[in-house]
Amino acid sequence: MASENIDNALTDFLSRNRKPVLLCSGIIVLAVVIFLIANVVIDVRNTTAIGILDETFIPRYEKLLNASGGGEGERAPEREGEGGEEEERQEAANTNEIGDTAEALIKDLTEFAASCSGYPSAKAWTMIGSLYFEKAAWKEAEEAFLQGAKQGAKTYLASGSYYNAAVAAEENEDIERALGLYTQALSYQDFPEAAHTQFAIGRLYELQEKPDLAKKAYQTLVDTYTDYTDWTQLATDRLIALDTGGTLVTTQAP
Repeated sequence: MASENIDNALTDFLSRNRKPVLLCSGIIVLAVVIFLIANVVIDVRNTTAIGILDETFIPRYEKLLNASGGGEGERAPEREGEGGEEEERQEAANTNEIGDTAEALIKDLTEFAASCSGYPSAKAWTMIGSLYFEKAAWKEAEEAFLQGAKQGAKTYLASGSYYNAAVAAEENEDIERALGLYTQALSYQDFPEAAHTQFAIGRLYELQEKPDLAKKAYQTLVDTYTDYTDWTQLATDRLIALDTGGTLVTTQAP
């Protein structure tokens, strides 16, 4: 009798709670469907964004840099007191012909980057970073490249964006920051500038007058990147110099 009462109670419990269980199952299915639809929408949006990037922004970006000879912000200091009115008139003509400026392109690219995600957004941020870099706006360049790394975390752009952010930080004389960003770039496999980056880490440790850390970085390069003969040779030269009491590197190049 007790067993029958238990069975009845269990049946009653299951009957009373069947709908919530089924409802939960329905919610899960609905959530999966919404997730799949959202992914499809994002894919379509990003495919469209890539088309806009290729057809509109990349040509504007390349045309601007080609016409400016590497970036209008970079030219201005060299031009001061030299070119005269004729050079200024030629620059104005070039600007009018392009119908674009770095500031306008940065503004448009920033709006575009915010409207999409993944690769197209990351690519836009890397172009913004490059434009700021050409203008010697190091902090803005670093921030843009870091946005590129964030948006392109699952793309090949991530490692290069961290590297570029590190270069901008170094130009801004923030050596500690640059070291951290170079290290982040190295955390990505198959990064084509890995050997160069490892050498940069050693060079920055020399700038900080930390020869032991510099030697460790150079030795890692020699042991790890055996196919990159130019950088391994430079690292070997630095190891010899440091072991024989040579002068520490005091510049930021190469």
